Amino acid sequence: MKKIAFLLAVLFAGATLEAQVLSPQDDGLIPKSDIHYSQTRVVPYPHLRQDDMLWSKRHWERIFTLEKLNHPLYYPIQALPDRKSLFDVMKDAILSEGSITEVYDDDLFLRPLTMNEVGGRLFRIDTIRDNDDGTILAIDSIEIKSNNIVAWDIKSDWYFDKQRGELKSRIIGISPVIKDPQEGDIVNLFWVWFPDARQ
Repeated sequence: MKKIAFLLAVLFAGATLEAQVLSPQDDGLIPKSDIHYSQTRVVPYPHLRQDDMLWSKRHWERIFTLEKLNHPLYYPIQALPDRKSLFDVMKDAILSEGSITEVYDDDLFLRPLTMNEVGGRLFRIDTIRDNDDGTILAIDSIEIKSNNIVAWDIKSDWYFDKQRGELKSRIIGISPVIKDPQEGDIVNLFWVWFPDARQ
């Protein structure tokens, strides 16, 4: 009797172990076909009345990409089929897709940049001249890539909502910061009006 029970237990265990084989398409807890991504809708901000705002403050923040906590903004340096860095997503949305249209020169958002001006800031031509006679020795093209981004500047408004009893933040603008390859200075490439990019 014990042998029959042991034999049945081994058979059932083998059947359940065989059922646990994962295919390459099903390598997570939830199959990829069951995951629904809603990419057509942005979660709206909660309504905010001026009377409910007890306190507000304009806030600038610099997020350095090489800090370990901020690596998801920096990596992957080369775009993968299912992942891109924040800079690659923003560059594609401005230049290729045209879904981000409100790009500005500075954080005051007064002078808008055209697509050609943004492209000119991302792709530069550098010439090396001879000091004696002024002839051009070499022409080098410089392309700003994801690995050139050293930080992100964020301009936001922090406020306290007395209706909900929460300290909240609303991002106004975001800007990639690079070390200029020609001069070595830390500069902002451009500023994106975040409410437009959020849509």
